[in-house]
Amino acid sequence: MKMNSLIKSKPRKNIGARRAFVLAIIFIMTVLLVSRLSPAFFGNIVESISIPLWRAKTAVYNSFSKTFSFLSTKDSLITENERLREEITEANVALLHYDDLIRENTLLKNLATSTADGITGRVISRADQAPFDTFVVELPYRGAAVGQKVVGSNLVMLGEIIEVNERTARVELYSSANVQTESVLSQLSVPLTLVGRGGGNFTVTVPKGLQIDSDDFALYPGIRSYILATVDSIEETEADSFKTVYLSYPLNIFELKWVRILNE
Repeated sequence: MKMNSLIKSKPRKNIGARRAFVLAIIFIMTVLLVSRLSPAFFGNIVESISIPLWRAKTAVYNSFSKTFSFLSTKDSLITENERLREEITEANVALLHYDDLIRENTLLKNLATSTADGITGRVISRADQAPFDTFVVELPYRGAAVGQKVVGSNLVMLGEIIEVNERTARVELYSSANVQTESVLSQLSVPLTLVGRGGGNFTVTVPKGLQIDSDDFALYPGIRSYILATVDSIEETEADSFKTVYLSYPLNIFELKWVRILNE
């Protein structure tokens, strides 16, 4: 009885571990044997696994390459587009500057080749930058005097010099407020006394029966007739025996660049 109890209490060996060990040995032996007998077997296995991986890698690479190439091309096109826009803007500015030079050259030729004897001066302070419808002219040399007449492009009589300095002269426009200037109506040679209203504008009151059209203009009297103002509008009523005529310079006095100072 005592012997049986000792035999039963003896620990049993781990059969599962032994089986796993035996299976591992068998697997290793099998692998070695297969690799000896058929070396291409494992190569085929590796190839069957690696080819899909390489294909996937190549597809991903190509996709990213196309994406980056597209973004790079897009950035290049944007940069090129901006450069072309800048060049077009610069070309337009140069063209405008060229047009200004052509107009200025034509103006200077008209002033310099006029039959009136005088000098050409550059306007350095326009009528909108000086008080009381006046502007300042830079003279090429000394010699201007108070009272000399000043004309603009298209031989428009503008006003007179009221102040002379070393190399500049201040000109007062005939359109200055309340300044009265004698003129002649172009169509009928009727004398008119224009009254300045400021800003290059005039007014005159005439008998209602005097025929004045919208295309008439007033001339500055003298040996040579200069245009003084053109008719803008006419205001009249049935009850009044007079009508009011509104006139203005036929040029923009706020854009004057060059004028002619007459010696007569």
